[in-house]
Amino acid sequence: MTKRPPTTETRIDLRTILGAGVLAVLLLACVGAAAGDTIEVASGSHVENVDNVKFRGVVTGAPVIDALGAAGDNVQIDQIISDPTGNLTIGAVVTVGYPICPPFCYIHAAIGDSVEICGEYHDIEELPDWWSEVGEHWVDLWASDHLCRRLNQPDPPDKSLFELDFSFTYWFQNARVYEVTDWDVINNMSCVPGWDSTIPTSEFNPAGYPRGPRFITTGAESDGLLIREQGHPGVYLISGGETHHFTAPEALLGNDYSFDDVVDVSAQILAMFPSGSDISVPTPAPTPLNYNPVPAITPPGILSLIALLALAGFVVLRRKE
Repeated sequence: MTKRPPTTETRIDLRTILGAGVLAVLLLACVGAAAGDTIEVASGSHVENVDNVKFRGVVTGAPVIDALGAAGDNVQIDQIISDPTGNLTIGAVVTVGYPICPPFCYIHAAIGDSVEICGEYHDIEELPDWWSEVGEHWVDLWASDHLCRRLNQPDPPDKSLFELDFSFTYWFQNARVYEVTDWDVINNMSCVPGWDSTIPTSEFNPAGYPRGPRFITTGAESDGLLIREQGHPGVYLISGGETHHFTAPEALLGNDYSFDDVVDVSAQILAMFPSGSDISVPTPAPTPLNYNPVPAITPPGILSLIALLALAGFVVLRRKE
């Protein structure tokens, strides 16, 4: 029998079969990636500093620092609260360093004091050469959530105003300190309970507690403050120099805020800010659908599929002859 060259119809059928085969292979490969592979998706959520460690211990002394502007204490660990680095051990001595500036300049830990430390972990080899008589590890205090708190010292009264060395003033509320901007703010807040007088003291250590945003400016340093005009129920978040009203209590709680952190303010303070967009109750994430994942196709399976499609195409071509 004389063989004929493929007709246009035969070529179309062949292209259709091969195109379908390639599409099938690509689809199965995609299904295999969805079912068997882990796909990393970028997120805009805040990621906690994985180098922050938190522990308790006893002050055993202080390092020798041949430089200005820094201070420190050597602390022997007796309790590890959080150590994502996995480097700390009970009994090890940690050199805790901090700058001599507010609020860390008010750390007054003596030998024998029990303290709680939260700071950024560093390898002791990274410590500058002008530090000596140091421990086995180095923890640096510099961020707003870093602290050195004496455990044998009682907390100050809640919702109280402290003046340190006639220079710096802090508002203390819900075990958090807020540096107060200036005396104009204090005068405008004098009608609010707790703000009518300051408590002069040299014993209060603001570095022993997490720091809240600055109280209060229209700049970025006050972003994150929760305020409420005294005698009114509405609560606002300060962000971007604006007040953002929570439309319901569930809106505040659902966005991971606490009513314990809401600072009552005067009408003059609230009037400093223009109104921004409201904050509503967050929409719950949709419930994922239950499904049975399709097993990923293996390389031998792909080869078998291609061979099967080629055989089918050969059969079709033979029938066209």
